[in-house]
Amino acid sequence: MTDHSTRFEEMTMQRIICDRPLNIVERGKGTPSLIFLHYFAGSSASWSEVMTQLQGTTHCIAPDLPGFGESQP
Repeated sequence: MTDHSTRFEEMTMQRIICDRPLNIVERGKGTPSLIFLHYFAGSSASWSEVMTQLQGTTHCIAPDLPGFGESQP
């Protein structure tokens, strides 16, 4: 059983994709890397609990798609 109580640093960054700033949240490290895409009207926060469970063994990436969460339309 994996101990998920260890705190991992969460990194939030803005990247320019197709001339638009895109907010991206990253947690954990290692391989594999998983990209979590949110549903319509959601945000990267939709995956917070799942990312917390996986961050001990997996590099988790959750973008806010354009117009949602912290990303610009």
